[in-house]
Amino acid sequence: MLEAPSAAPSAALSGAVDPVANMLEGWISAHTGLGGLAADVLSALVILIIFLALSEAAKRFVSDVAPRLVSKTRSTLDDELLKAVKGPVRAIIIVAGIYLACRTLNDLPAGIADALDKLASVALILGGAYLVSNAVGAIIQWYANDVAPKTDSDLDDHLMPFLRKFLVAAVYVVALVMVIGLFTEITPLIAGLG
Repeated sequence: MLEAPSAAPSAALSGAVDPVANMLEGWISAHTGLGGLAADVLSALVILIIFLALSEAAKRFVSDVAPRLVSKTRSTLDDELLKAVKGPVRAIIIVAGIYLACRTLNDLPAGIADALDKLASVALILGGAYLVSNAVGAIIQWYANDVAPKTDSDLDDHLMPFLRKFLVAAVYVVALVMVIGLFTEITPLIAGLG
């Protein structure tokens, strides 16, 4: 039975960064003389810069390093998957960085913090759906290019485009249900569908 998540998935990210953010904020206060809001904002900017650098490093890894590693394989599946994950991985890292940078700000009103948690959860769910749908598309593309031509039947040639559209739509429908579950109880909704 599907139920709404008890806590936003992004709340776990926030709990993991709090000690690091507090340590960073303390270091900034001790070495710059800044305190309060200025140290908070500077800590948030440092965290955001770190995640932007991580995003760039991930992009370079997927674009430059990983293709050289997978070029030694006979299959093109790994090449297709690398192309598929480049954008989504970078987007997920940036969203996580923006969320964590915002959560390091002390004295956020509870309403804003809750809205930020939900917004980050929605963004991460949609980023995950983007990643999975691209991976599914890459697998089907690989099958259509490498495996289907070797079969005697042309049935798979005709089914692959439909299967790709169906699976991508299914991924986004599941993501939509997860997003709706963040805001309301979804069990009655799903039961009402039959």
